[in-house]
Amino acid sequence: SEPMKTDRPERYASSWGQFALDTYTDPRQLSILRLGAGAARPAEYHVFEWVDEGRRLRALHHATLRTEWVPWSWRAVGSGRYLVTFDDRFEPQGTSANTVVLYDLVRDRSERFRADDFLPAPWLVSPSRRGEWQIGPSDVDPLLHRIYPSSPDAARDGTCPFLVLDLPSLSVRVLEQVPARLPERVYSETEDGHAFEWEFSMGDASEPNWLLPAALPTLLKARRVRDVDDARPFGGNEVEAVFRREAETGDYVRCDASEWKRPPDSWGAAK
Repeated sequence: SEPMKTDRPERYASSWGQFALDTYTDPRQLSILRLGAGAARPAEYHVFEWVDEGRRLRALHHATLRTEWVPWSWRAVGSGRYLVTFDDRFEPQGTSANTVVLYDLVRDRSERFRADDFLPAPWLVSPSRRGEWQIGPSDVDPLLHRIYPSSPDAARDGTCPFLVLDLPSLSVRVLEQVPARLPERVYSETEDGHAFEWEFSMGDASEPNWLLPAALPTLLKARRVRDVDDARPFGGNEVEAVFRREAETGDYVRCDASEWKRPPDSWGAAK
């Protein structure tokens, strides 16, 4: 039979696969970002959670993103309920309608912002200053579901404004009075670590058509790289697990490791 036409967008390198997999801040979940194919099929985001003592990955959330391609970076908080995407790579910086997009995946709501929507006037006077609103890794408040893109120290030094991304209200605001410090519960996005590394494969099938919506990998493989006390999807000395997508439910179910099919190098999956 003829191979499936993939309609790969020219803006993606031929070595790129369609999916980015990660555990982000919650080791009990898996996030799958599917690259967009333009206005005809924007980027998609899926969240799965470990259930049945690690035997199943159950579909939890799904959203079609505002961006037509792939965000520059993204962040999941609130046990997968909230998502923030950053897309400030275009010139002049901050002018993209999707510079910051906040999603509530439970309420199926989102709000997007340009830099002009939240930056004070002094930060809009030049292209160089427009790009200084996000300095270094973000800090996350897991209780209030807020993200701070810059530190209080940097804001007090005048390096950048002090922004608050408030997920429950889907709002972005600048605090004129910079706090002396953030609450003790706040953590840096660089400190959470990843409990699992993930690979994807289509098994014996071809790569999905880029324009086909809601397509997901046939197989997933998790490798445990860090122990997690409150969430051990598989116990003992086992370090790898393979899952096959279940057609009836859309969930992923544990299968024998022999079912894993190594994807072609051109898909960009981990070796």
